[in-house]
Amino acid sequence: MQGVLSGRRMLGAWVGLLALALGAGAAGNAASAAGSGGPEQPVEIAEFLPQGRVSGVEAVQLRFSGSASAFGDAAAVAPVALDCQGRVPQGQGRWLDDTRWIYVFDTTLPAGVHCAARANPGFRDLAGQPLAADLRYEFNTGAPSVADVRPYSGTTIDEEQVFILRFDAAVDAALVAQQSHCVVQGVGEKIPVRQVSGEYRESLMRAAYLPQPVEADSLALLQCARVLPPEAQVRLEVGPGIRALEQAGSLPGSQKAEIWEYEVRPPFMASLSCQRERAGQPCLPMTPVSVTFSAPVPREALQGISLRAGDQQFEVESDTDGQDFLSYVRFPGPFPANATLTLALLEGLQDDAGRALENSERFPLAFKVAGYPPLAKFASGTFGVIERFAHGRPGAAPQEAAAVPVTLRHVEADLTARGMASPPGRVSNLRSVDDAQVLG
Repeated sequence: MQGVLSGRRMLGAWVGLLALALGAGAAGNAASAAGSGGPEQPVEIAEFLPQGRVSGVEAVQLRFSGSASAFGDAAAVAPVALDCQGRVPQGQGRWLDDTRWIYVFDTTLPAGVHCAARANPGFRDLAGQPLAADLRYEFNTGAPSVADVRPYSGTTIDEEQVFILRFDAAVDAALVAQQSHCVVQGVGEKIPVRQVSGEYRESLMRAAYLPQPVEADSLALLQCARVLPPEAQVRLEVGPGIRALEQAGSLPGSQKAEIWEYEVRPPFMASLSCQRERAGQPCLPMTPVSVTFSAPVPREALQGISLRAGDQQFEVESDTDGQDFLSYVRFPGPFPANATLTLALLEGLQDDAGRALENSERFPLAFKVAGYPPLAKFASGTFGVIERFAHGRPGAAPQEAAAVPVTLRHVEADLTARGMASPPGRVSNLRSVDDAQVLG
């Protein structure tokens, strides 16, 4: 009886354990079912552009890992809010599709702008979930830099050159001048830079072939505070520490100087040149005489230039008719052989920058003209040929004049031509009959 009871008790215990297990399984299934029917996980931002230090920013773009907005819903809320500091243009955001959102600025962001993107509290994805509250993306356009400069680096400048700098953002030109200086070869100190008044800006811009910028404050006109010595090597150094107007306070100024190198033009001088048989000899009488200036000279100032041989005056000729400034003039010739010519310039002659002629004490300048030399010499050295067509080339249009109206010179007066008579040759026929005659 006790064995039967014990068996029944064990059976009841097993039944109880089975019921407990079944109850636990049912509870687990219920919990699992409840979990599967709960709220979905929110979608995440898979890509955000731009980030960090960038330039030329026109738009902000982000892409979600899945559908985040109803496609085609024009009233859909922006997922992020942009907070920008600096001179920021207006813009507008929109959804491109159910996973991509973009914010487009009306114009490209200038330098000196800092932007931060945070989750928009009013945004909910398709499952009704917000973005993470600590979401944050940042980017900035850095400090301003020079986008264009006149004159170009490596060119020749004058002693009081004005440098035109166009920045990629609005700047305070006076502060730019304070952060800049000139370095001149042979001068043991940095030369300060001063700002040039805006009243000269339009004329200087036209002279440099530069259009007026959209942002007027992006220009800075600078000039070395000291007249530069001729032919000196010069460096213009701008920065560091250049900041944009209204630049974000969290952004530092430019970190290093921008440098351009130049060479100051030589002093204003005049020089005479002509063709010679060899160095140190007088000028050839049939070739032009040229006067070259190291800087442009007003055309009217050259009307007083003259070239004379005694009472005979030679006309000046220029290949640049119509120009207001000239760098050379030419006297075409020909000139009297073995004569002395005198070149005179206008007294007080100045170049386009108002500089006086550095070597004015050399003028009036007297120089010699040689005799007519042979243009083709022979071994005897007693005669030469100078021109084939004494009256111009046949068929030339227009008719060309000869440089010198003779063909031969330095020919002996008693030179005669001798004819040489030679007897006519004898013609005969050779008829060979064997190999020996042919080989012989």
